[in-house]
Amino acid sequence: AITRPADPLQAVFEAGLDRWYSALEGFTFRTVRVPMSRAHAKAMLRLQEEHKVLNVLRRHSTVRDVAPLSPIPIPKRLNDLAEQITEAIDAVGRTGEGAFVKLNSRSPKDVVQLARHPKMEANLAREIEKLREDFSETSPAARANAEICAFFAASNASLRVKDGVEALQLLLASERVFEDLTWAVQNETDPKAASAEKKKAVIGEQNGEAGERTSVRVGATAFSVEVAVREFVPINIEDEFRGFVHNGRLTALSQYFEFLYFPSLEKEKDAVVSAIRDTFDSKISPLLPADLTVVIDFAVVRK
Repeated sequence: AITRPADPLQAVFEAGLDRWYSALEGFTFRTVRVPMSRAHAKAMLRLQEEHKVLNVLRRHSTVRDVAPLSPIPIPKRLNDLAEQITEAIDAVGRTGEGAFVKLNSRSPKDVVQLARHPKMEANLAREIEKLREDFSETSPAARANAEICAFFAASNASLRVKDGVEALQLLLASERVFEDLTWAVQNETDPKAASAEKKKAVIGEQNGEAGERTSVRVGATAFSVEVAVREFVPINIEDEFRGFVHNGRLTALSQYFEFLYFPSLEKEKDAVVSAIRDTFDSKISPLLPADLTVVIDFAVVRK
């Protein structure tokens, strides 16, 4: 039987990007990790509370005629974090291309999916326009499927940010980010012990003078929140998959958007499954603890 973790957010942080990126860097999108101090986290939480972020987001998700989401102004005490994020964005991609920004735990995707976010509305309008010519020739079910596909394609595109200010505004508007920062602050261990543990973890990642890639780390740590600035790579939503690993073995694979129908996958199913399984077995599995049970997401990047 599968049991739900006693503390789901602890499980989220234990599977955070900071635990596996050093080991799997060669098999994922280029990322710059920007450390977030406890002071930064507390400042962001205060801002979210002052602007009643949770109430705003929930109202947007339940009320039709609501004004578009207004960005939260970034105060001076977060300027240094915004500047570091901007530098990281420029480092992972060509200047002006932007990046995908999240915490090491979760992304702020709830903002663009639940709220009237201006960028999301513009992207969704473009996606729907692409489909308009085909609507007259499709069944109601096919049309609904296409519209939902357009929604998630627009959602993914709307998470691209151009600088640190835009990135922080997206993070600040997110209930997921609020939950994660609250958990991290409330579960921080003694600051001295936290500092020693973090230093030990960094040394462990470097793995001595040899600089060899280490395996994925598992287990709870002290307060350690990062902003993960990731190269933005456009991916078709039909090319996203979710794998289920039990005792180090890839035992199941599904579409990431399991509720949508993608005709192209019917023809490519065997090839996609084979490619993901071969990559996992030959390159990723050797880096994982033998007894690890985890969910891992895959993307097929077409060249």
